[in-house]
Amino acid sequence: MQTINEIKQEKVPLPKHVITWIFPIVALGYYDASIAMLCLMFIAPFIALFVFLIGKIVKRFSYDKQYRILLSCLSIVLTGGVLYWASYTFSANKMFESIIISPIPKTVKIIDKSGQHSVMGMSSFSLMFDIAPKDFDIVLNTKDFTKKNISNIEGRKPELYKRALEESSEFFDASELYVKDDRGSSYRCTVLVTNKEHDKVYYRIF
Repeated sequence: MQTINEIKQEKVPLPKHVITWIFPIVALGYYDASIAMLCLMFIAPFIALFVFLIGKIVKRFSYDKQYRILLSCLSIVLTGGVLYWASYTFSANKMFESIIISPIPKTVKIIDKSGQHSVMGMSSFSLMFDIAPKDFDIVLNTKDFTKKNISNIEGRKPELYKRALEESSEFFDASELYVKDDRGSSYRCTVLVTNKEHDKVYYRIF
């Protein structure tokens, strides 16, 4: 019968490089949790199997330590690559182009960005930007918006319309409210809030 010490000796310690591979996953999840989850489900198992098999081979040639160092370095490089790609893909300008209109009108100046727009599906997201009044109609005409009575807000999701209106008050005094409901969802909608001069826009997606 095996002693406790013999059992402990047979246990294979967790490779130190495994911890470093959490970094690229966390980096990706910070920008888009849905992509990170899909990678964990469908890509990570194949990578883990490949790393395990190669590890068995290099261990036979006594290169186990060098292999761990190589994997740690690769994970750091991959993390840097993910951060570089995500910072560009999920930047405020890129979000404006993918959600509203491309190219961005020259008079647009993005003031604030909140939330995220997932590659795998739309999520809660907002953009606050200044725009020249002459270019306001360009943004307004990107969707089939319906103008709402700001003093008596009605519609399919009035609580969301009011929420966007309240959020916009942090940036300017709202004067007009426009809404585009998603026909394929009972919840999704886009709300556009602007001031009297049409030079400020709060663009909210639920």
